[in-house]
This record gives sequence, C-alpha cells and structure tokens, in this order.
Amino acid sequence: MSETFTGGFTTDTLFIDLHDLGKLYVLSKLATPIKPAVMLYFQKSKLVGIGTEQPKQTFDRILCIDPPETIRQINLEHFLINQVPAVGNLELTDTTSLNELPEELVEPIDTYFQAIKPLLIQLGFNLTSQARSYQATTDKKTRHRWTKAISEMPFYVNYRGSRGVVFWTNRNELTLKTGAQMTITPPLNKDGTLGFSARFAQQLRQEHSAQFHNYVTTSDITLKSVNEVGLFLYFAGTNSWLQLKDRNGRSIHDWTAVE
Repeated sequence: MSETFTGGFTTDTLFIDLHDLGKLYVLSKLATPIKPAVMLYFQKSKLVGIGTEQPKQTFDRILCIDPPETIRQINLEHFLINQVPAVGNLELTDTTSLNELPEELVEPIDTYFQAIKPLLIQLGFNLTSQARSYQATTDKKTRHRWTKAISEMPFYVNYRGSRGVVFWTNRNELTLKTGAQMTITPPLNKDGTLGFSARFAQQLRQEHSAQFHNYVTTSDITLKSVNEVGLFLYFAGTNSWLQLKDRNGRSIHDWTAVE
C-alpha cells in the first residue's frame, strides 16, 4: 500500500504531513519538542525514552507522532510502550500511559501503527527490531492461543451488514468461507474522506478481487489475522476478537484467550 505526504525540513527538524494519517516530526536533540504529540527519544537508533518529558538518559533524536483525531495520543503512547520490551534502559516519563488500554481500541491503533510503520523504518526508527507483539506484552486476557481443536470450529460474523463463516485454520492463517457477505459502504471521516482502516480494507479487498463478486465471496479466502478478517469484511472499527462467535454466541476471544 502506497501513501503520499508533504513536508519540509530545517537544520534541526524534519516535518512530514501524512494527511489523514496525522503528522510526524523528526527532531535533533537541539530542537524544541512538538507538543502535543507522542514523543519517542532515540540514542543511536535505540529507543531510550517515551513520554512528554525529556528522559534523563542521553538522546540524539526525537520522533514526534501527532496521530489523526480518531486516535487519542495517550492511547497511542500506551500502545507504543507495549511494542518494546519492559526490560533494559527504556525510560517512561508518563505514568498515565501505563493505564490499561481498552481491548476495543487495540485493533484500530494497531491498524494505524501498521500504516505508518514502513515510513518509520525508512526513517531509521525500526521499533519492531526491539519489539514483541502488542498481543504478547499486554494483559493476559488479550493473548490468544491457536490449537488444532480450535481450527475445526466455525466462527460466525454478523456485523455492520457483513456475514460470514471463519475458521482459524493455522497459527497465522484464517479461512473465510465461500458465500460471505461483505459490508458495501466504508465509514468516512468527518470531512468525507476515507479513514486509514477503510483504505487498508480497500487495498486488502483489491488483493482478493478475483475471489468475490457483488460483495459476496466466490471462493474460500485466506487471511493472516483476525484483524484482517475484520478489515476485509466490515472495514474494522471494532474488536474483531469479540465479533467472531460460535453457534452459541461465545467469541473466539473467549475460546482462545490465555488465562
């Protein structure tokens, strides 16, 4: 998926306007931090601090992320904290960002992070080189375990005009069965433009365009995650772990959450 942006730079600041994906600022240690924004402090490409206040540790660059209005900065900060190990020299200067992040917010924030991550990597901010997955680092009730038994169990989707049957076929593979009904109209931003989740969903649908007609799937479709199922069927916007349910209404989260 390609994105366009505008921006500019000075001696100490690089500014990137990603339009509906928000704004990014890359600052030298001499520049004035951009507020309000989520600020990440780096020393020789290693993340050493996250928060609104400068860390005590030495740093040479600051990455400021100003997300779109649909993402609260404090929630994005919490998400990013859980992208890196809770060990080593990482300094957190905002204790409020350690409050529990509601499950329904994880999916849209993760979608946003996946959208900007390629650019962050190109800029030299590869958080995933230090990262564990968000799912593996948050509270246990957000961790899910695939089993052979669960792979044989059908889960049903009935949300925002979409309907479908899904099997968690393998650890990194879900199968959406033939005949699934997709949500036709994507949600729009307040200004009438497509949000990043809708744009991701359209890209995903384009990749599988030969496998559906008139928004009904004509063959089984393999997707990589529960998040992708939600994007493909109904443009995400909710916690898909709670939308996939068995015949009795028990969610795939309830079946697979690690206690």
